[in-house]
Amino acid sequence: MKRLRFCLVIVLAALSVSTIAAHAAEWLVKPDGSGDAPTIQAAIDSASNGDVILLANGVFTGDGNRNIFIIRKNITIESQSAEPESCIIDCEGSGEDQRYGFQL
Repeated sequence: MKRLRFCLVIVLAALSVSTIAAHAAEWLVKPDGSGDAPTIQAAIDSASNGDVILLANGVFTGDGNRNIFIIRKNITIESQSAEPESCIIDCEGSGEDQRYGFQL
């Protein structure tokens, strides 16, 4: 009986994980604002736990693409092309004006 109960718990846990993964969405953000969300911050604000935010190649600048806040969300942010040197977040600061792109 204990073994059956243990197996049932494992099966239910596996089903709940697969259900969460099935609902994950991808958000494409482009530097010109023409993607699924106009800025990185807008995509983060719209995303749900488990979602993936893909950043297209180019240079992201301006409000919503710097000083980014992620609060209590389990999301992934990555370059769409997997080439980090082709996807740049320019915080537009000088050497004396240090800014940070993300606050986690």
